[in-house]
Amino acid sequence: MSQTDAGKYLKEWWAERDSAGSKIAATLTSITEQALRLAGTVWEEAVRTATAEHAILEKV
Repeated sequence: MSQTDAGKYLKEWWAERDSAGSKIAATLTSITEQALRLAGTVWEEAVRTATAEHAILEKV
């Protein structure tokens, strides 16, 4: 393998590595956003349940 071929191979490898890294970063952002939405939904339901239970206890 010549020095030129090795340089080309290395440049291609760096480009592929960088591309894969940006895809991973985009995926992580998407997963984080989904997790935050889920946590918000769970929190809303917990508040709704606690409010309903509190109202029942206030009547007793």
